[in-house]
Amino acid sequence: MGAPKLSLENAPFCSFNPIQEQFITTGDDRSIIYSTESGEYIRELVGDNSGMDDCECGAAWSPTGELVLSGTRLWDPRVPKTLHSFDRFTKYGCGTFSPTGNEIIINSEIWDARTFKLMKTCPALDQMELSFSGLGEVAYAQLRPRARMEATPGKKSPLRTCFRTFDAADFTEISTIDIKRDITGPIGIEKNDQYISIIDNRGGLETQCRIFEVGRKMSAEEEDDEWEDVSDDDDDDDDDDDGLDDIDDNGLFLSDEEWE
Repeated sequence: MGAPKLSLENAPFCSFNPIQEQFITTGDDRSIIYSTESGEYIRELVGDNSGMDDCECGAAWSPTGELVLSGTRLWDPRVPKTLHSFDRFTKYGCGTFSPTGNEIIINSEIWDARTFKLMKTCPALDQMELSFSGLGEVAYAQLRPRARMEATPGKKSPLRTCFRTFDAADFTEISTIDIKRDITGPIGIEKNDQYISIIDNRGGLETQCRIFEVGRKMSAEEEDDEWEDVSDDDDDDDDDDDGLDDIDDNGLFLSDEEWE
């Protein structure tokens, strides 16, 4: 790898359009579009993150690359004019497009990208970060980094060790899976949808990447080994988990007594 082709300051987020000919950086309450080939400035979209949590507001391209969503504002990247500004119900306003491009998801609200009308609210998506399977049929969701950091002092979110899956067609929840360790990185999805990768915390600053086969359940022996491994890692964290519920493979919250 040689020297960087382009260096841009105050740009904590960057994403390429679907055909990779342009990229957009986001920061300081504005988004700027550049040419991938030449690095030349193309256009600036000003005020797109106004009032939002700018620590985690990257812009999202539509699947066709014809639209850009940044914060709660929808843009046609060819003209410096907002097409629509969606209502904001929370500071967690960063959003994304569905794989079809017909829906826009901003936190827990799902909007029609054609009529700009609110289609439904999905509470299970609140403060979650979305990734879609390669075929666009399943959405994977995990807590946003800011949601993990803003947890009540002395009490961790019970979802810190979990990810959720949704039917990408209507965003009905499929399941909540607890991997028993804090998820600290984005979920990676293999293009054939057979495997996913998860970065989790083993305690302190030690992290690991684990690969899971989609649709395969643990054997009883594997599950016993997993619980024993997690118990060893969490011996020093027992006091932090007082009063928290666990989540089973079906997404149900179980009390400590029920686990026993």
